[in-house]
Amino acid sequence: MKILHSYKTSWLFVLFFAATALANDGMVHLAGTVELIEDKKTNVSMKEEEIIITLHKDHYEIDVWFRFFNDGPNEKILIGFPATHIPVAAKINARDLEAAKKTMFRTYINEKLLQPDEYTIKEEYPENSIGIRIWLLRQVEFKGNSYTTSRVIYKMPYSEAGGAFYAGYIYGTGRSWKGPIGKMSVVVKHGDDVMVGGVGEGFNELKKPTSFIWEANGRYRYVFENVEPKRKDDELTVPIVFFDSKYKFECTDYGIFLCDLDRDFDGWYWSNNLLYKDPNDIMLFTKKQARLFINYFFAIHGYEFKNPYYRDYFQKYYGGKYQVNPNFSEKNFNEFERKNIDFLLKMESMIPVE
Repeated sequence: MKILHSYKTSWLFVLFFAATALANDGMVHLAGTVELIEDKKTNVSMKEEEIIITLHKDHYEIDVWFRFFNDGPNEKILIGFPATHIPVAAKINARDLEAAKKTMFRTYINEKLLQPDEYTIKEEYPENSIGIRIWLLRQVEFKGNSYTTSRVIYKMPYSEAGGAFYAGYIYGTGRSWKGPIGKMSVVVKHGDDVMVGGVGEGFNELKKPTSFIWEANGRYRYVFENVEPKRKDDELTVPIVFFDSKYKFECTDYGIFLCDLDRDFDGWYWSNNLLYKDPNDIMLFTKKQARLFINYFFAIHGYEFKNPYYRDYFQKYYGGKYQVNPNFSEKNFNEFERKNIDFLLKMESMIPVE
């Protein structure tokens, strides 16, 4: 386990934005934190919130755990967990509506799994019928001078706008409780088939994390202290790229998920520019992704791969641009390539193994 208390970032960030800021066609799907349905004052504060975002190839899952403390008398409170689905343009269509209704919930109180007759699922449509919000509603008793824990698990489709994909979570409804969210941990998990940004400062002015914990290969924890959402709809989103035959190492508007080959080894951007001066800045690659990135430099100069995965990858996706050079030598790496390889090798060695 590695802990970094001074978090530096260049492209490793989460975009924080309102749904209205998105352009082009697409659909926004956002899970939400626990909210007081009835607008009233409470003595219950949210001491801790842990949000685990697991990124799969065709969906993401949010497993969120809350720890509340009531410093007053017993309170019975109607609380809700929203899943919001908003089209970026026009009205919600039948396909999107069907995907929204497939939002899956599991909910617990004090580690007890609630049964369907212990909560209510409600569909809510705005007056203009642009989107849909699906609520999981339940009545909870918060005993005086006591802690109460809650947990909810969502399964959600990715948000899409202009060909970009995101996993999203609304943390702003946490402002309905007494005081700030004492501690909010965001855990991002992904495998080799997804490349991901990170968590940091953005649109909704969430403060930089007080610590970053590199928990394992493809698992990262960002910790925020005393979070005070400005608005109920403040949200965090994790930008992703699906890593498969459709996406190679290319640059995107969100930063260097992937690195620009311009589909031409001779004009590869990172042969003439340094990646980073600190390998911590590229820490969101998995070991396999980092190794593939390292091997791009070797492929540029015609290294003959004995490993069939790398040989087949470069032959399949880069065709005639990858040619074996019988005279390959690492001496042919230029200054930038050598330094970039060294950065990547160091970063790869730092990635913890579970």
